[in-house]
Amino acid sequence: MSALRIYSNLEKEVFKSLRDISKYDAGAQARIRAALRSGTERVRDEAKARVPVRTGRLRQGIKYEMNVKGNQGIVRSTAPHSHLVEFGTGVSVVVPRRKKALKFLGRFSMINVIPARKARPFMRPAFEKEKPEIERSIREAVKPK
Repeated sequence: MSALRIYSNLEKEVFKSLRDISKYDAGAQARIRAALRSGTERVRDEAKARVPVRTGRLRQGIKYEMNVKGNQGIVRSTAPHSHLVEFGTGVSVVVPRRKKALKFLGRFSMINVIPARKARPFMRPAFEKEKPEIERSIREAVKPK
């Protein structure tokens, strides 16, 4: 099963605080991880709200997970066609491999042309919308209380 992955970076100071989390006390570490978890959940929710819905499989395939060891929040789309929706497609030509003709919508043909589809991004805009809030919450979590 393939997954759509879009990598994005946070500001340097926020990234450094996640990378060097062991330098903080237990309370700050817990606050940083909680901020990262809630930010990752918000990105997942925003991606689900932005995704175009026809059958709902694309929306159901948007999941998140936390990598506690690497201090990463991961949002991914597991639907096999998610990259086609996110980035769009060019024109495709389909020809039969094993038979003499293709059957499509009740008709037979020797060749089928699938038109180009424009990109309808949902993952990248979801992260870009939530990025400032994630960075702000991690900066607050690092501040001593």
